Amino acid sequence: MGLKQLLFAQGKKPSLKRHLLFWMVITTYYYCQSISPNCTKGLPSAEVFRYAGVSVLCFLPACVIGVFVFLRWLKPLLTQKKYLLFGSGCLSTAIMLQLLNYFTAVEFFRMSCHCDTGTIIFERKFAMAFINTQLAIFLGVLALALHLLVKQHQVQINNLALATATTAKKTDLAKAALYPAYLMDSLESIQKALLRKEEEAGIAILTLSEKLSNRLYGSGVLMPEEHEGTNLIELEKRLDHDFA
Repeated sequence: MGLKQLLFAQGKKPSLKRHLLFWMVITTYYYCQSISPNCTKGLPSAEVFRYAGVSVLCFLPACVIGVFVFLRWLKPLLTQKKYLLFGSGCLSTAIMLQLLNYFTAVEFFRMSCHCDTGTIIFERKFAMAFINTQLAIFLGVLALALHLLVKQHQVQINNLALATATTAKKTDLAKAALYPAYLMDSLESIQKALLRKEEEAGIAILTLSEKLSNRLYGSGVLMPEEHEGTNLIELEKRLDHDFA
């Protein structure tokens, strides 16, 4: 399955695959950025990977909650154009995630710094929580944008299919009104041409049958009724010329 098909395919299974891919990428990013030199400076080598794991364990839940809130409760407000409620919801979500991340930041320091967390100043805990809250909000907005993009693409596909079906129906109705008159006049003229030279009538009838079959039943490609009428007239003239 290609990336485009994965992103825009409909159904529960493709949707589940998109969610799994999204969280695999986010979790991997979270883990890798937690073992960057700026984050692990001063840590023993044996503690680096443990530090990254603790970071994921403490701060990824807020990201999951943020994405869930944006998709479950804030998306309907946005699609219904309730922008004031949507903005208030975003602000409330940010405050809630900041509070959650503050307590997880305290737990993170307790599990990673091997020190008395009471000695860590409030500003440092708040800053750690704020950084991760920003990321959680960003992921919520990103998930919402991707979800709306997929839905919009599906709507466009459905509209295109509906427009194609409507055009085909109108064309079929126009053909139904157009063909009887043309067929009667053309077949009468063709019959007279065939009777003038009976020895070649068999080949001409087979040729005519093939051409009319293609015109009447087609290949699935839409063709304007004016063009099809012109084809019948040209066929009539060609046969009349051949038997003149």
